[in-house]
Amino acid sequence: MKKLIALILLVALYACKKDPGKSILIKDKLKVLKIDSIKQKNINIVSSIGFVENWAEIISFETELKRVLSTNIQTPKDIELLKKLLSDLKNTYPERFKTPAIEARVKVLETDVLMLKQYLKDGSLEDLDHKLTRVQNTYNVFVGQIEALILKEKDYEKYH
Repeated sequence: MKKLIALILLVALYACKKDPGKSILIKDKLKVLKIDSIKQKNINIVSSIGFVENWAEIISFETELKRVLSTNIQTPKDIELLKKLLSDLKNTYPERFKTPAIEARVKVLETDVLMLKQYLKDGSLEDLDHKLTRVQNTYNVFVGQIEALILKEKDYEKYH
């Protein structure tokens, strides 16, 4: 009996030493590691905090936009919250930002958020990354308009 157990152990050890690359467990483990890798999103949102003083609605919208764009899964509730915050932003413009250029940028941003909502509703997720990037770029252009207005005001004050 002892000899039989020793023989089985010896055969098992000898079989394992032949070619460790043929081990099924090792191959399966490598496949799983490759499949489970998560794609990290690169988010580049221009911060508006330095330009808007204490306009709380734009800061809230920006924070929520960063959260939505950084997650892998967006839900209709996320988009509804973005729509609500954008509506609050539209209704609370500081007087100095009530210009056609900035108001137009907000309308474009609103359109992109509505398009994103529709894409999620329709379930067409193939182009979702493109739509998220578009919302990000639209927001960055909006903040750029605010920055340009402020720089224009500073230049006017400087020379007049």
